[in-house]
Amino acid sequence: MTNDRRNRKIAFVAHCLLNQNAKVAGVASWPAMVNPVMDILSQANVGIVQMPCPEIGHLGMSRPIGEDT
Repeated sequence: MTNDRRNRKIAFVAHCLLNQNAKVAGVASWPAMVNPVMDILSQANVGIVQMPCPEIGHLGMSRPIGEDT
């Protein structure tokens, strides 16, 4: 018999919400990871599956900043 302590709770979170370094230059709100998101998931003992950032997938890292985007 094993002592498997997993709780089987998983959150699927976009990469750009976990890591502000994935955001286009000039729009990051945090220096690296978004601490409130990480804190909530950690306190709830939730695992994380990091998903691709939809903005990067659609427009790439050099996407324009402004009201037209």
